[in-house]
Amino acid sequence: MASFLRACNALVSSARPGALGSWVVSTPQMRRLARILLCVVLLLTTSCSSTKFVYNRLDFFLPWYLGRYVDLDKSQSKALDAHLERLLPWHRYEELPAYLNTLADVEESLDSAVTVEQVAYYADEFEQAWYRVRDEAMEVMLDLGETLDQKQIDQFLKKLRKQQKKFERKYLSRSADEVADDAYDDLKDSFSDFLGRLSKDQRQILRNAAGDLVRSDEYWLSERANWISFVADELTRTPGWQDRIRATIVNWEEQLDAEALAVYEANTLRVQEAAVQILNSRSEKQDKRLRREIGKLVDDLTELSEKDRL
Repeated sequence: MASFLRACNALVSSARPGALGSWVVSTPQMRRLARILLCVVLLLTTSCSSTKFVYNRLDFFLPWYLGRYVDLDKSQSKALDAHLERLLPWHRYEELPAYLNTLADVEESLDSAVTVEQVAYYADEFEQAWYRVRDEAMEVMLDLGETLDQKQIDQFLKKLRKQQKKFERKYLSRSADEVADDAYDDLKDSFSDFLGRLSKDQRQILRNAAGDLVRSDEYWLSERANWISFVADELTRTPGWQDRIRATIVNWEEQLDAEALAVYEANTLRVQEAAVQILNSRSEKQDKRLRREIGKLVDDLTELSEKDRL
């Protein structure tokens, strides 16, 4: 599971906020809820032997993550449980089969040279899957937000701001070389998870790609700070506040600075180009491992999607 989270973080931080997570414009609570659900969407990029263990315990993990930001009372916890009783079966029985179809297409594409267009297409498929999860999770968070008292709101905003300062200290203090090294390490670890040991040439491909990425931490931290201010204003809960938050999250891309959006898109393309080079240079041994890992995912997701179906 650690490798999955590392892969998610690497791709989100090196690409653009909406490419895999849209996390710049979502509350951390909603983002964490959707990210855990999205584990089975993004597992294509990593090996996760605990897929079924985690997925079958989402009803435990999700409230635990929410509890890191707001202390829910009994009625709120009960309401959240009711939401999950609806949300989790929806994801299991409607979304997982769609992921299986995409995985089947991905595996078939490995029979010939992979193209950037194919990678971009599958990235878009997973992005659309993320949006579906995001939209469902957003409604849970908005309903929950309606019930928060002022003490809980203050607690929530305090933790958001504290986390913002932590991110700023962690990321903005890095030199350009450190940014490139971090991106390289994350990309190398992510590709190694499903291909095994990378060759010298493959590592150089990733080193070159990491060096080409335009630094984006200042953009997304600025956007995140703006989002926190927006949420703080909306949590006064004047009439229409839920619709305004909903519109801001759904239309996140329209609100990005043009320069920031250009950086995110350029970085996304650069990572996709590197992925194509790595995949098309894979050895027979790496190919077998990749197909084996996809096969494990297919088996796990098939079992999960059929579990307890009447």
